Amino acid sequence: MRILSPHCGIAPESGSGGEVYERELLKDLASLGEECHVLLARGKSHERVPGLTIHPVWPPKGLRWYVTPFVWPR
Repeated sequence: MRILSPHCGIAPESGSGGEVYERELLKDLASLGEECHVLLARGKSHERVPGLTIHPVWPPKGLRWYVTPFVWPR
């Protein structure tokens, strides 16, 4: 399975509930051999995990729901 997941953050040092859940879920899926691609704002910290590919994107401060339609058209 190929998975694409846009994120505002998946920092290894974060203790935020949703961020921790999504980070661990993606790591577990990658460890099972799934191909995981993460769209992450340029410069955001992340852990290097085999099978998890990080794609740095604009804007560098992070994705917000109201900006996304202008960054990636349908």
